[in-house]
Amino acid sequence: MKNNVFVMALLCLFFFTSAVKATELTTEVFKITPIEKLSDESTATKAWALNYTGKEDHGFVIELHPTKKGLEYVVYSEYFEVSYACCKKGFGAKKVKAEWSKVAASLTDKVLDEGQLMRQQILSPDQVSEKEALGLIASYLPELVKMEYKHLLN
Repeated sequence: MKNNVFVMALLCLFFFTSAVKATELTTEVFKITPIEKLSDESTATKAWALNYTGKEDHGFVIELHPTKKGLEYVVYSEYFEVSYACCKKGFGAKKVKAEWSKVAASLTDKVLDEGQLMRQQILSPDQVSEKEALGLIASYLPELVKMEYKHLLN
């Protein structure tokens, strides 16, 4: 419960005090900046770099993939990947589709907490804007990583 209150407070702080430039988001906890040039093999339409404050050497890439049902924000690191789907049913986490996968499933399974992934299946019962999606991803992503692998975020 304390985690949820902290995350909600963080989101409120984020939405009222963040510096926003076209989907560039900066808070005291994280920074999300657009990536202008996507790799040639990527099917994504947009991409962002996510860095947690003071941890710039452990960045993440978030790619946006349109689907028939909505949008998927796929988060990649060297050690794991996860997808956040945004559709009429809401916004939440799930495993990455095979065609977008870049990290071995066995490695992702070791790093991600399956229970947290299940709990994050619905972060919002409604569709969210791009700005809200990026903020939710940055806020909830650390909770997905198992305790013994938290150093991958730091």
